[in-house]
Amino acid sequence: MADRSALRLALDLGFAGLIIACGVTVYAHTRAPHIPDGVCTSDHKAPRYDAMLADRKLTIAAVFGELLGGAADHNAWSYREFAAALRERGFVEVDGDRYRLGNVTIDLALIPDDPAQSTAAISGALASHDVVYYNGHSHDGTIDIAPPADYRLLVLDSCWSTQHFAKRLIGPNVDVLTNSEQSVTGSIESFLVLVDALRTNSDFPLDEMNSLAVARARRRAPVSKFKDPEHYRVDGPCR
Repeated sequence: MADRSALRLALDLGFAGLIIACGVTVYAHTRAPHIPDGVCTSDHKAPRYDAMLADRKLTIAAVFGELLGGAADHNAWSYREFAAALRERGFVEVDGDRYRLGNVTIDLALIPDDPAQSTAAISGALASHDVVYYNGHSHDGTIDIAPPADYRLLVLDSCWSTQHFAKRLIGPNVDVLTNSEQSVTGSIESFLVLVDALRTNSDFPLDEMNSLAVARARRRAPVSKFKDPEHYRVDGPCR
């Protein structure tokens, strides 16, 4: 099991220069957009492991989109901290940006801040991985995401991804985990909880993911004007 106190220390240090992982118009927004009609929380309590583990392997892609670019980019920090957390959990880097522990392989990618490159990276990841995680600008929903016909778990950790993406993605062969609030540097901590759950074929750990988000919001309150925590949910059609 990871040394979570070490990870939290790194996350706390990262909060010294927080930035929102939203679209380019983030500072014009003061409230969350309306969740579209027809989008509700899903009744799926767990990923569909029978589909994901048909080949007895679990493949995860973690795509990080730069926020401002450059060596000090906050999502470059997230990318590095995520890799460090994988090593703490016992994952071994078997190739450049590829980590493996048992039957779980996780590929990492850091891409420029560009909706076309985000579209290409997510599309490529969906073509070859069971689980795809995206952390970066939402680009106001202009990223074109098209899951393949077979089952995928898609995790969109960007601002208001519920509002921007869920309606066009929910379907019978995809589980979509989104965030209905703004996404702030450090949210990888919540995704790591999901990684731990996936490794043990557990239910969606939404309570723990959201509890960590609340704790992060409290810690960053003295240094950030973004006070609200992320709120993670699994989306589905309203019944």
